[in-house]
Amino acid sequence: MDERKALGILGIGKKAGKIADGAFLSEKSVKAGRSWLVLVSTDCSQGTYDRFAGMCESRDLPLIRHFDMDTLGHILGKGDRSVISVEDRVFSEKLKGFLAE
Repeated sequence: MDERKALGILGIGKKAGKIADGAFLSEKSVKAGRSWLVLVSTDCSQGTYDRFAGMCESRDLPLIRHFDMDTLGHILGKGDRSVISVEDRVFSEKLKGFLAE
């Protein structure tokens, strides 16, 4: 597991416009079919986790629970973020590889 590289990919993805951050934008991304991967923070509410787990399962999207809200927000240059959606296949594959246990 290489968390530092995964965070780097998230930062590059944000600059490239391939990251939807926050629950509202991530949900829109998933429902519109633009999402390749959903990343949920380890300290989000159980309701948020359950909602995105259900959305991802019904659409056969990978869901990864990793990092805390502060870390996700910081790497994106924003406040706390509980959910982000990766809207690029290559970025999503890299993240899955770096966060594999």
